[in-house]
Amino acid sequence: MPLEHGRTRYTRGCRCDVCTAAERDYQRNRYRRQRGLPVDQPDPSTLNVVASRPISPHDGPVVAAVRAELTASAAAAERPGLTAVALALAEILDDPQHVATRPAAARQLVAILGTLSKRAQRCGKLAVVKSMTAGDSSQVRP
Repeated sequence: MPLEHGRTRYTRGCRCDVCTAAERDYQRNRYRRQRGLPVDQPDPSTLNVVASRPISPHDGPVVAAVRAELTASAAAAERPGLTAVALALAEILDDPQHVATRPAAARQLVAILGTLSKRAQRCGKLAVVKSMTAGDSSQVRP
């Protein structure tokens, strides 16, 4: 009985596209399993945004604190992608299996929360210059 193409054929020397893809997927999942990362790729249509995801009794203290901070922030509604990433990073910080990735996740979470806590109204460089020059005209020298 001939072997089907896949990882088994790859280990026996076949380098076709199907076998190479199967080996690549296996190694990627193996890398993620060893580090305690989720193996399945999340479905983009089910992002964990604050308003769409109900509060779970299994949420840890970091998820609860981030969720409370995001509900108070006006910028969280404007930037649902950053909100979803912040909640995902909070879940990593609460999960005891992700010990190796906690420092990097904490650093990124602080950066995202800092971005979301900035002014909701963003303006360009020219608007900033205009607001600085529109003030007191007595300081302007001819």
